[in-house]
Amino acid sequence: MKTPIPAKNQDPAATEASFTKCPECGAELQATVKLYLYEVAVTADGAVLSYEGGPKPEDESDILELCDMQDTSIYCANDHPFDPAKAKASPAEQITS
Repeated sequence: MKTPIPAKNQDPAATEASFTKCPECGAELQATVKLYLYEVAVTADGAVLSYEGGPKPEDESDILELCDMQDTSIYCANDHPFDPAKAKASPAEQITS
């Protein structure tokens, strides 16, 4: 069962339909989310070794709260970028509210 996106992250005009498939190839949509960590220790080549603070999600709804539109990139399993403003879902690819 998919957890709905918290209301604070939803655009009321955009909740009429949601997308699950890439309009270009039909592959499953995926997302990457930027996480901001505090007091990090890094190696000389920039890999994070440790951090003191940052998000500590306890469940799926906490993770969804981190999905601010500015910090989330949507793409499909075939690496096609997804832009909801340009996408038009067919009835089979649409989940209506």
